[in-house]
Amino acid sequence: MENENILSENEVVELLVKWLQNDNWIVKKKALGYQHGNDIEAERNGEQLIIEAKGIKPNDSKKSHIFNNTQIQVHFGKALIKIMEEQTKNPSALTGIAQPNDETIKQTLKFCLPQVKKLNIILFWVNQDGEIIVE
Repeated sequence: MENENILSENEVVELLVKWLQNDNWIVKKKALGYQHGNDIEAERNGEQLIIEAKGIKPNDSKKSHIFNNTQIQVHFGKALIKIMEEQTKNPSALTGIAQPNDETIKQTLKFCLPQVKKLNIILFWVNQDGEIIVE
């Protein structure tokens, strides 16, 4: 079970998009790989949702290594900055960060996740089977 949710950013985006669509969100934008802009933009009942996604391994299928703690922190920091910028640009939008539901990520970020929630940033924990845990 330890390596069950070793997902790339693209896999996180694809699984979350499917989950959002099943939850009646209309996905307006989905960015994969090195495409610019928000990773996911969706709308439902007049609400806008903007999500920045991160994985625990590279999108490049030729690379199989899992990110170390420093890489996890750097990637999360970039996601946090991007989503805070979006909160400033779109103050009425819901915002979130999506990551694999992985214990390594949760342990690495355990001291900052409670503070992130105070910023009204939704955390989406993505499982390989398509289950999404929302905090």
